[in-house]
Amino acid sequence: HVAPGPEERLAAGAVTPDGRTVAVVTDVPDPEDPASWRRRLALHTEDGRVVVGDEPGADHESPVVSPDGRWLLWVRERHPRPGRGMAHTLRARSMEEGHEREVLPDEAWVVRGVTAAPTGDVAYVVVDEAGHAPVLRVSITDGTVTRLTRSGAYTDVVAAADGSALYALRS
Repeated sequence: HVAPGPEERLAAGAVTPDGRTVAVVTDVPDPEDPASWRRRLALHTEDGRVVVGDEPGADHESPVVSPDGRWLLWVRERHPRPGRGMAHTLRARSMEEGHEREVLPDEAWVVRGVTAAPTGDVAYVVVDEAGHAPVLRVSITDGTVTRLTRSGAYTDVVAAADGSALYALRS
């Protein structure tokens, strides 16, 4: 059973392929700014809840579980403040071992969408880049980035079940 607390609002979620774990994003009041909210990411299992991302001044959102159930991917968005802008980080957590890593570092890209590859340690990431939204292939384990598209704005990336192709909308 997953339900928000009295001061929380459900925002997003993702379910592992075996259905035993749910990654849930809730909006919670931000103690640094009582007039605003931030996003907390937690894993819910039959054994309880583990908070994965919860910090003042940042949102943890857009969870994606890899089709093989090995990785939880999400975007950490640092809130803008006077003198510094917003920054996105793509993060990953091993569902088996619980260790976390930064896949795309702060300020490298503004992440617009994440799709996990059907097998392996790869994510397909759509980023904001000077009016374009290219698709990147990113290694979850070592952060290697390969640009897959040259121009245009892509959304709704879907990987074929066998990993042989990617499909996306382009504008």
